Amino acid sequence: MAAPDKKRCKQGSLDGFFKKQRLENDADGKKLEEPSNETDKPDQISPDTPVCSSEISLVTKHSSEETPNHNTTSCSSIKLLLSTMFDDTSKVHNKIICQENCTSLSNDEIKRVSGQKDKFQHNWLQDKAISFCSKTTYWWLVYVEGCGMYCLLCKKHHTINSQNKASSFGDIPSVRMKKSALTDHIASKKHQGAIEAEMLSRVSVFQKELTEKSQVENNVLFMAFSAMYWLAKEGIANEKISTLLKLLENIGLSEMKFFQHRSRASLRDIFTTLGMQTENDLVEKVKAADCFSVLLDDSSDVSTIEQMICYVNFWNGNACDINFLFIENVLKNASSANAENLYNVVKSKLISLGLDMSKLSGISTDGASVMVGKKGGLVKKLKDDNPALVAIHCICHRLALACIDTCGDLQYIKEMEGHMTHIWKIFHYSPVKLAALMKAQTEVHKMTLSEPARKLLTRTMKKACQTRWLSFNNAVQSLYQELVPVIQTLNMFSGDATSYGLMKKIAQLKFIGTLYILQSVLPILSDLSKLFQKGNVNFSMICPGLESTQHKLRSLSKDDIFDSLRADLSPNGRLGTLDVTVSEFTMSQLAVTMSKYVDALCKNIDARFQQSPLLAAFAVFDIRCLPERGTDEFSQYGSKDIHILADHFFGTQEDTEEMLAEWINFKFNLSSWKKEVPMEILNCKVEETPMEWALKKLLIMKTSMIHFFPHLVKVAEIIMTLPVSNAWPERGFSRMKLVKTCLRNRLQNDILQSLLHISLNGPSLGSKEADSYVRKSVTTWLSAKPRRKLPKVKPVLEKEKEQDPADPVAVASCSTQTEEASNLDLVQLEYDKAVRVLQLAKFAQKVVSGDGIADDFEYEEDNDDDDNDFDVCNDY
Repeated sequence: MAAPDKKRCKQGSLDGFFKKQRLENDADGKKLEEPSNETDKPDQISPDTPVCSSEISLVTKHSSEETPNHNTTSCSSIKLLLSTMFDDTSKVHNKIICQENCTSLSNDEIKRVSGQKDKFQHNWLQDKAISFCSKTTYWWLVYVEGCGMYCLLCKKHHTINSQNKASSFGDIPSVRMKKSALTDHIASKKHQGAIEAEMLSRVSVFQKELTEKSQVENNVLFMAFSAMYWLAKEGIANEKISTLLKLLENIGLSEMKFFQHRSRASLRDIFTTLGMQTENDLVEKVKAADCFSVLLDDSSDVSTIEQMICYVNFWNGNACDINFLFIENVLKNASSANAENLYNVVKSKLISLGLDMSKLSGISTDGASVMVGKKGGLVKKLKDDNPALVAIHCICHRLALACIDTCGDLQYIKEMEGHMTHIWKIFHYSPVKLAALMKAQTEVHKMTLSEPARKLLTRTMKKACQTRWLSFNNAVQSLYQELVPVIQTLNMFSGDATSYGLMKKIAQLKFIGTLYILQSVLPILSDLSKLFQKGNVNFSMICPGLESTQHKLRSLSKDDIFDSLRADLSPNGRLGTLDVTVSEFTMSQLAVTMSKYVDALCKNIDARFQQSPLLAAFAVFDIRCLPERGTDEFSQYGSKDIHILADHFFGTQEDTEEMLAEWINFKFNLSSWKKEVPMEILNCKVEETPMEWALKKLLIMKTSMIHFFPHLVKVAEIIMTLPVSNAWPERGFSRMKLVKTCLRNRLQNDILQSLLHISLNGPSLGSKEADSYVRKSVTTWLSAKPRRKLPKVKPVLEKEKEQDPADPVAVASCSTQTEEASNLDLVQLEYDKAVRVLQLAKFAQKVVSGDGIADDFEYEEDNDDDDNDFDVCNDY
């Protein structure tokens, strides 16, 4: 067939073509080589050769005699692939890397294969019929000494045989050293599939633009969502997101300017989505548990809205997990926060979250009658739905009530609490008196300090409040340390009747002696309260904690306390400047007061912590109480307690008998586990108790144990998830007051709940869990409804450049697209691009064939600015 007549085109026409191609391929870094001389020009292709409309490829046609000409990009790509696929210790042979100074295998390899019948021939690498792919322009044959033959394409794309799943020439080298093996591989479907995968990976410029645009869009959204997640996690106002995004732009994240969803509604939607993602993950975990408990409390927020907060406690497979669940306006659909309304709020909210009410095993509340009333309280109504529900009165509230009852029994202790509150008010509401107190402290302690150091070392008075569990102890400790400066300061303001009268009351031996008694007693109660407020506290810790506290209280030595008081009141003592005379009669009265105070505390603690038979039966799992195997006590141990547990949680005679049978066998498991309990647990050197250790071991082995002890496993999980303290809801209200402040008092409950979910339950920003939450939130937010695309910026024309920058018309010409982009405009843009591509394809074909190119051919002026590449991508 005669070759078509060639017409030499001017170098300027080709220069224009490659310039146009260079601009369009700039997004993916693909550079076309300009022909610099006669040998560099592309060879002919047939006019009938198909040209892809989405990518213009110059296919080089070679004769069978000459070696294909490789550009620098192809060689560098092969070298890069070889360096990544094989380590530096391997001796690799390939046409590209062997054409310089390698003509044969190494001597060691020749010796290794000397005994083999079929050997690899180095000249196979130079034979383009068996080692070169014309479609991909890759020399695909690779030989690795000590291994075998590889196909560069098959190894890159990990292709396997569709029938026998073999991966020879790919992940596994071929050791069949025959030329026929190479020809068979070329004809195999596996090799053809690798070629197709390679061609598909070389996507068009426009497809790469789409991919890059999608990646940039996802990155921009991820960064914006992460910024909002950080704001919510730190409790910062949502309005600060605009300035935060500006800051991110200024410090180098210029892509943030493309995030245009900055309206109040959009930002609110994003914050809600972030919180809902955290909530949904939590709810799914709770649904997977066999039972769960709730912790409830109500309080008023800064907007005087009655809010109910709820936490959930469940077994996550390894430990108990307590998380914030919801917050709800109690008076949203009712006029009174009575028990009926609270019941409706709790039940409707749990059902709306998809939680099974039959799995609700426990509830913890404070001692308010609306919560625990026997006739019509919230707990009573929930028990009507689920008779096996276990109601717990918060142990922290009970301890605080026991202390309040004790103060009521001893009149002078109650008066002291009033005096200390009065002292706090005097210094809290008077800057002059507070400054005088700090000056007196520095003089008493003989300190010459800077202003920051003085603020750190000087003490202010603490407020004693009955509703604060540890406030009375803090107030006592503060006054105990700074009694002399306080009395001196009050004496300085003796002209003030209030200050002078208070000074006369506290500068007496009776007040000072009682202060010393409280300073010794209250830290013991404070330690118990802190123990009960810990997140991992359970029933196994209550009785040991109470017994230890009562033992410490009764072991307090009156002689040590009063000897310390006498020493401090001596002329050279800590309180010697007060000139207080020690009276033996007063000291004897103080001794009687201390005895009455300790006895009243122990009595009120016993009264407040009377356990029901059900809670007492939980101690059957205490491994320390288990008798030795083989004794009569061992055979009878726990039968009565198991009856109580079975009657409450199952209620049928059949279940009771089955649970008793399980217990008889399980006692032997407990007996064998007794030897495995760590010594630090048995010696009470750690917080975990032996009972908690045994229950955890049973639940961790739940998958195997449930087949043998189904009833015991269920009861053990209920015991572990029962909340004994309402400290978590109290912490939730503290966080709520940090989120919903006076400046943010218009926050609605849906956004408030989302912010609390992020703040309380969300992982720390920067962790893998937080990144996962944010990415899931982006996906959820995008799929909720059609979203605005990334903004595009119109090219600035010459006429527009001449306009005044302050002209509103000029500014409008560069504005971003609106929320709802016109479909007609998008279609028109796609059509224009398609026509443009088709014209380029036809011109490229003429360039290669040399037909019909006019000398004065010119492209239309390209007005796209290189800086707008990112925005041009948005047209597709």
